[in-house]
Amino acid sequence: MRSPGGPLLAIVSVKVALTLGTDNRYGYHRDELYYAVSAHRLAFGYVDFPPLTPVVARLAQALFGTSLVGFRAPALAAGVGVVLLTAAMAKQLGGTPRAQWLAALTATAFAFFLGANGLMQTVSFDTLAWALALYAFVRIVREGDPKWWLALGAAIGLGMLTKFTMPTLVAGLGVGVLLTPVRRALRTPWPWAGALLAVAIASPNLVWQVAHGWPSVSFLRGQNARVRHDNPTTKYITDQLFTLGPFVLIVCGAGAVRLWRGARERALVWTAVTVEVAYLVFRGKGYYPLDVFPILIAAGAVSVSTWRRWRVVAIALVVFTVVGLPISLPVLPENTMIRANLDKVRDDYSAELGWSTVVASIAHAYRNVPEPTRARSLVLTANDSQASAVNLLGARAGLPQAYSGHNTYWLWLPAHASIDSVVAVGFSKADLQRWFGRLTLVGAVPDDRHIDVDERDVQIYWCTQPRLTTKQLWSAVKHFS
Repeated sequence: MRSPGGPLLAIVSVKVALTLGTDNRYGYHRDELYYAVSAHRLAFGYVDFPPLTPVVARLAQALFGTSLVGFRAPALAAGVGVVLLTAAMAKQLGGTPRAQWLAALTATAFAFFLGANGLMQTVSFDTLAWALALYAFVRIVREGDPKWWLALGAAIGLGMLTKFTMPTLVAGLGVGVLLTPVRRALRTPWPWAGALLAVAIASPNLVWQVAHGWPSVSFLRGQNARVRHDNPTTKYITDQLFTLGPFVLIVCGAGAVRLWRGARERALVWTAVTVEVAYLVFRGKGYYPLDVFPILIAAGAVSVSTWRRWRVVAIALVVFTVVGLPISLPVLPENTMIRANLDKVRDDYSAELGWSTVVASIAHAYRNVPEPTRARSLVLTANDSQASAVNLLGARAGLPQAYSGHNTYWLWLPAHASIDSVVAVGFSKADLQRWFGRLTLVGAVPDDRHIDVDERDVQIYWCTQPRLTTKQLWSAVKHFS
């Protein structure tokens, strides 16, 4: 029987070439700025994400310096891992070499994975953790080898250090186990040992949460409320269908049907269904449940590989991906992308635009503060991206370190800083008037399509005569969402 090695290598090579070739097209994503700064403030936790991504970001900076392509390389490596694990799951589900490389092709063609792996964000590492957990669960379901419960626990623990989505997969796995013959394993010590291992691995972040008063719970409460408001059920469904596309959806549907026919394999379907329903009921974003889809892709590739017209599906996957490539990856020049309004179709593109202009605008406003007051002025921003842009890119423009009350930046605020002179970026004038007795408009970020939509026309004020103490001001600017 032929090995799938050659086709797998070709598929992975194309993914790597496409991603590396477009990684430097626009600029830092607003979230990447935050992770890049967090990488120099390593801790066991942060308000809005667990500690793994800043550690990876720090390693990328150590290896590649200021290279944006190098900074994003770990996300691509994680994406390659997901592709290979999807092929490995197809093999464990009885797939031939053809089924294995079809699984890899589908995972590569999946717009969600393709786009996410071009950015240094928690999403890629979270997807990898889910894929590791799913692979371990496939081995449990197919072989019954109890030692794979430890591998499953380790993957779950890793996921808990990556993003706050892993409990949803744990719920799905629990439903899958309880509703199928796999539940017999609960009479043995292995699942419980795996659970203890997961808790042990996740414990540094849990200890950090306790020590800091569970700030991530406050963050998730605010974020979830905003996501529910912005993502009604119809938007959730349409966004997900758009991201999947017709041919990935065909493969996943075939996978669900195949898995449902097996008494033990049905646990994998229940896992995917539970994750999907959980996000549907609680109204997450349309891409939230897609981390669980590698198992459906793997099983679907096994089925599709036996179809008489399997080549039609494979070719259609490639053609559909090529046509949609400008939405998945920044293959178009910035001006062309903006003229095509793709920054409105995919907001990640907008979030990569204009940060040097934002920093230059803040620097210009800062220089409008008269000396010697300027030298002792504190730069305070309304969100973590503005602060991170200044802290990462602002030194050459003569800017001091910026502070913010947004997310983890609130924990980094200096307790005894002077607020007699503050350059405030992005706050409403009404708020600033409650906090300070004198405001002077010293600058603004331009209202330009080449700047992230959330940063256009942001006002910058020089504020003096504080009405609050430093502690009171820090309490006023605190914002978790």
